[in-house]
Amino acid sequence: MAAAELQQQQQSTTTTTAPTTATTTLALDTFSSIEKGLIHDDDALMHEFEDIDSSPVTVTELRAWYFFGFACDPLSFSFAFFIPLICQGMSAGAGFEAANHSVPCNTTASGYNCVVKLGDTYIGTSSFYFYGTVTATIVQLMLLIGIGSIADHGAWRKKFLLGFSTAGAIVALMYPIATSNDKFLFTSVITVLLGILLGGTWVFVHSYLPPLARNHPLFKEALAAPDASKESLHKKLDAITNEISSKAFVSMYTGALFILVVMAGLGIGFPIPAGFPSTYPLQIGVAIAGLLWLVGVAVVYKYLKERPGPPVPGNESIVFFSVKKVFNAFRKARQLRNLFTFLLGWFMFSDAFTTVTSVAVLWAQSQLGFTTVNVLILSAEVYSLAFVGAYLWNKAQRHFGLQTKTILLMQVTLFSMVPLWGCFALIPGSTVGYKQKIEIYIFGGVIGLLLGATQSTCRSMFSQLLPPGFESEFFSLYQITDKGASWVGPLVVGIIFDTAPRKEYAFLFVFAQFIAGFFFFSFVNLAEGSEEGKKFGAMQRALDATKH
Repeated sequence: MAAAELQQQQQSTTTTTAPTTATTTLALDTFSSIEKGLIHDDDALMHEFEDIDSSPVTVTELRAWYFFGFACDPLSFSFAFFIPLICQGMSAGAGFEAANHSVPCNTTASGYNCVVKLGDTYIGTSSFYFYGTVTATIVQLMLLIGIGSIADHGAWRKKFLLGFSTAGAIVALMYPIATSNDKFLFTSVITVLLGILLGGTWVFVHSYLPPLARNHPLFKEALAAPDASKESLHKKLDAITNEISSKAFVSMYTGALFILVVMAGLGIGFPIPAGFPSTYPLQIGVAIAGLLWLVGVAVVYKYLKERPGPPVPGNESIVFFSVKKVFNAFRKARQLRNLFTFLLGWFMFSDAFTTVTSVAVLWAQSQLGFTTVNVLILSAEVYSLAFVGAYLWNKAQRHFGLQTKTILLMQVTLFSMVPLWGCFALIPGSTVGYKQKIEIYIFGGVIGLLLGATQSTCRSMFSQLLPPGFESEFFSLYQITDKGASWVGPLVVGIIFDTAPRKEYAFLFVFAQFIAGFFFFSFVNLAEGSEEGKKFGAMQRALDATKH
């Protein structure tokens, strides 16, 4: 079907103008030959895995990419654990008791229930953070649709990575400006901005993974082997992609542990000036994470290669090009059935594990009376075990020869146990369901063992389904799907917290999301999906060539 569509496109093109370059003819003929099986297997294999910049990846380049994860993830860590506390803590400090709006909120009381006034409306302090998250993700979604595909063309990938990172680091440096609780709106605004810039940055970081794997010396060696087959090469690429991805996550979580130590030191030894928010040490920690991010920008600028894509077609507008490409990618779902099935699973799963982490932190603080020290202990546990989990899951996969899909289904099943445990609180007379601090610590350990490993597995599996040369376009879909879902969980949880008779219903909703994610992931065929991606990429490159 793909070849027929291309021939129809070629016929419509030749009725108006003759091909202008030999490159156009070569691209079209190459794709048709691959589709019909006329090219020798060795040539076809080389064509499938070829990049514009096919120079071997160096140790220095890989280390630069790893270091950027180390420098950037401390803010992702802060966004998951400390920025929710900053936003809720400052809004509660400026808020009132939900039962009596004339009484200031008592944030020292366990299970406090407070609201903050916005205009003529009162909003729960926990819900206030979730509604801000909804705003950030919707804006980020629109932004990613507008720029995601452009990064696959020319040197835009690296330019956007540097631009988003620099701006995000500057925003992070602004948190200490909020020196009183009545500046909670300012903190919320910069949190929205930081969420947008941080999410955009990860799109371009992730888009480097496929070309780094395809141009890794070990894969090039396998590609040049005389007995190389398509099956053996896909297996080798799978192993190299998993290896790079796992090392990247180890580097990222090392950075998270570094900022955790910094936060702990500030929480213990930083004297809070009179009148300042109780969260001020955490605000200083976020600013330090911003400085580290700037160091990562400098390293990437110097040592990470551009790995460019083809130029933007001459007759295309840069403003609308990415939007058209994104919607074109969605429209091509028939040719990329497995990739889009994966995205449906990712839509549900990514929102579930992001939401359950935020719910757990805010639940621990507001319902179980977790202090800043308790939260520091919990976050240390989660990220220490995330470091261990990323290593152990990768080790287990290699040792038992498990497919990436099998590992992912196991991880999703275990992850779903976290919200399921909270649902037990809905059973009349139940003594469990996050009613004791120890339960939070136990399941915090479960989250830790899965958090980094699961993200690594998802990123690795998705990268194998991508059309070569269109990494940023489809990783933007990955991020768009993530952000397209990430407003759902916070919005529903915010509404549950504000209106439901029991806040534990939030856990029931998140559990259902995990089950839906498992359902879609189970239908993905990785080998078939990889072939779909190769054919799609070849066809699109040939069509793009007709526009130059």
